[in-house]
Amino acid sequence: MSQTRKKHVHLSAARLFAVQAVYQMIKNDNTAAQAVYDFLNHHIPNAIHQDSNLAEPDKEHFSKIVQGAENREGDLVPVLAVAYKAQNDVAAIAKTKQSEPLLYAILLCASYELLAHHEIDPPVIINDYLDVAHAFFEKGEVKLINATLDKAAGAVRDQAE
Repeated sequence: MSQTRKKHVHLSAARLFAVQAVYQMIKNDNTAAQAVYDFLNHHIPNAIHQDSNLAEPDKEHFSKIVQGAENREGDLVPVLAVAYKAQNDVAAIAKTKQSEPLLYAILLCASYELLAHHEIDPPVIINDYLDVAHAFFEKGEVKLINATLDKAAGAVRDQAE
């Protein structure tokens, strides 16, 4: 396996675990610091031990996503509100956080990465989060996530320039 491919596998694993950590933060009302600690010391080692097909995540990237999702949520919710279902409704995003926390976690982590990691092409980030979405959702939700992230990518990349 090439170094580039190996790095991508570790980044993809970091994204999967970051979504799970943010989901747990929402469900358990935890902070990012607590979620990162729990995942790095308990959840990730246990998951990898139970499933040898799971790749070891890039721990630094995982931590940055989880911390960034918490720290930048206020900046990202308005962007998601514009992109989500083509509405400009922050309340709709707030409802999604409560009614569909996993969907919200995917959108939040991905939009944070799109905002913060300009060295990674948006399609690479979006495709990894779509892979995460495919593991948990049906085709319709995955299409919604894809459309939302495509719109959000343009907005956050324009915002940062």
